[in-house]
Amino acid sequence: MNLVFDFGNVIIEWDKEVFLKTLLPDDESRCRVDTAIFGSGLWEEMDAGIYTVEEVEHKVNEDLLHEFEEEVHQIMWYWYRYVRFYDDVVKKMASLKQHGHQLYILSNTSQLFYPCMEERAPELASILDGKILSYEVKQSKPEPEIYQTLLTTFELEPSHTYFFDDLEKNLEAARNQGINTYQVTDISLFLEYLDGFLN
Repeated sequence: MNLVFDFGNVIIEWDKEVFLKTLLPDDESRCRVDTAIFGSGLWEEMDAGIYTVEEVEHKVNEDLLHEFEEEVHQIMWYWYRYVRFYDDVVKKMASLKQHGHQLYILSNTSQLFYPCMEERAPELASILDGKILSYEVKQSKPEPEIYQTLLTTFELEPSHTYFFDDLEKNLEAARNQGINTYQVTDISLFLEYLDGFLN
């Protein structure tokens, strides 16, 4: 079976409030930085490969008149150091690999995927059979093209493919391509679900 994992909220927690509150305890400052980075659309454009991390950092600092340069730098380059990593999911992935399943990543993400993986889950490199990252292919979920890129790049049969994501819109788009899906809303339940592939 082909098992395809989203990254954020499936393998690593994606909750901007965690690092925003850690780095910017003052409500007004936090709101300004949040708006400049996440409310501006720049983060999504970075994930889509339109801008690099460096370019977005520069744009955000200009917008904020360089008032929060250190905090912006930490968010842009090291957000993954502030959130939880789901080690049990990675361990389960290793077991699934040993049972003969093919493992893939399909994620809307930037160039930071690689340092994040190397720092938080270096073992992923040896168990993944492939990955489709939005910034590399210049396509994003839930656009149908990115699912077709996944299927054609790795010659996957949709009916033998399962996609795990936290967002229903991304799963609906995958189902439209004939891919089986599971919505990850609770990590404990997700781990139990994955056990079904080990039987």
